[in-house]
Amino acid sequence: MKKLKVLLVLLLVAFAGVTFAACGHKHEYSAEWSYDSTQHWHECDCGEKADLAYHTFDASGKCPTCENEGYFVSSKADLVAFRNAVNEGNTFAQKEITLIEDIDLAGENWAPIGTAENPFMGTFNGGNFTIANLTIENETATAENMSGLFGCVKNATIKNFKLTGVDIDTACQITGAVVARVIAQEGNALVEGITTAGTLVGQRVSGVVFEAIGWETTDKVEIKNCTNNITITGADQRATGIVGTVKTYGILNVEDCTNKADITLISSTSEAHAAGIAGYVMRNNDVSSTAYPQMVTIDNCVNEGDIYAETPALKQNNVGGILTSAHEGLVYVVSNCTNKGDLVGKITCTDSTNSGLHSKIGGIVGSLSNASSLTVSDCTNLGDISSTCNIPSKKAAAGGIVGYVTKNREVVIEDCQVGNATTNVTLQSNTDSTDYFCAVVESGATVTKTDCVYYVDGTLNQAE
Repeated sequence: MKKLKVLLVLLLVAFAGVTFAACGHKHEYSAEWSYDSTQHWHECDCGEKADLAYHTFDASGKCPTCENEGYFVSSKADLVAFRNAVNEGNTFAQKEITLIEDIDLAGENWAPIGTAENPFMGTFNGGNFTIANLTIENETATAENMSGLFGCVKNATIKNFKLTGVDIDTACQITGAVVARVIAQEGNALVEGITTAGTLVGQRVSGVVFEAIGWETTDKVEIKNCTNNITITGADQRATGIVGTVKTYGILNVEDCTNKADITLISSTSEAHAAGIAGYVMRNNDVSSTAYPQMVTIDNCVNEGDIYAETPALKQNNVGGILTSAHEGLVYVVSNCTNKGDLVGKITCTDSTNSGLHSKIGGIVGSLSNASSLTVSDCTNLGDISSTCNIPSKKAAAGGIVGYVTKNREVVIEDCQVGNATTNVTLQSNTDSTDYFCAVVESGATVTKTDCVYYVDGTLNQAE
């Protein structure tokens, strides 16, 4: 028995420090590092990992341990270092930056990630974490300065995080709480899975993305599954919940987005475009092209916020629960969308103001002018609409689905409704008409209506 015990002790000593798998395999770990976007390790041929650790990164965006090029953000200091690396010229093209902890930016007057000269070109994956207390105070206004968590991104993906405690008060001309400017050029760009909350006061403003730009017919900008809870106040031309201005020769898709906050736009010297989802959309006139089609699609989006817009005399005022206005030779499809907010558009006129129609307010789309075509299908407006000028003889239009369609334009409105069995919708305007529950139409425009209905005191009516 004593000999057996001694033998067992000798065996234990002999195999001390040697790792065996359950099957008796002895692990032999490679001297080379293996890695993914967030971690590195030494790996055995059997797949077992040792020395597993998260990356750290220097200013160049390289992990000094394994030399992987990526970025792992777990603190305010990491986010600042990442921002500085981008703004100094590291675009992180086709690299993934991963957030693995909640970040608190309290006490930081934030400068955005990415500039017009040095845009971010990688993927920022927020991992469903929260970036809190984004604060921006900027009194300087130039044509190109930008405000937001990100400034300029190009062919990039920004996704999967919450942006809370937003407090932005800026004179910048281009302000989006998440991204000021998104560019797709010989590629695609995506903003997805982001929720925002807070307050934003500025010139041209949006709760998620302000400016989306596409350069070629195959370029695509997509904004998906985003929710805005930021109360927005704008002072110059455009204020929206999800995306403010679109300039494209390619494709814009906005899907499954919701605006839950109120929007106010008081433009003292210029026109106004305000909407719960998408603002002023036009062709990218920086590109010399006549290629078609340039397509704008907005699907399954909801506006729950009240919207108020005011402009001076002789300026256009366009308000839509979903889209402000359709412009510039593009093809628009708005489907499965709902507006629940009250919409108000107001113009201060004088007796000398011309008789043209300047205020165009629609439950789903504010107006259609200079566009190739617009199709609105399976949409519902439950919000009251007011479109007025202080002088009753001046014209203003309020449409239950589309505010105004100019001559020589084509609109299809199908399977849409205004109100429901328990909700009456009130339309108030200066325009001389009795039935604008579907759309206000200028003589010479072509509007095809199929099953466009409205409710009055629970009774279903067919729009003429």
